[in-house]
Amino acid sequence: MTRFDFLSYNDRPCKFRLRSGKDIFGVIWETKSSEMHHYYFASLGERFTLQTNTGVRENKNVGQPVDLEEIIHAEPLPQEALSA
Repeated sequence: MTRFDFLSYNDRPCKFRLRSGKDIFGVIWETKSSEMHHYYFASLGERFTLQTNTGVRENKNVGQPVDLEEIIHAEPLPQEALSA
């Protein structure tokens, strides 16, 4: 997935399909340092806990680094799935 394709899914709960065929559910967000963009993945619970407890959206201590080239498909999760 290119950065341009990714931007509509940035920091949104989604189902992501990896190049390996594995589906993962969670949030991927972008951070920027200098001229480099970095991407991190966390489960929905980890990401929402990070936002509500610290108020910090780009905490590099939470989330695992992810390479956008490994993502071949993204699909936003419906709101009903998030409240269940």
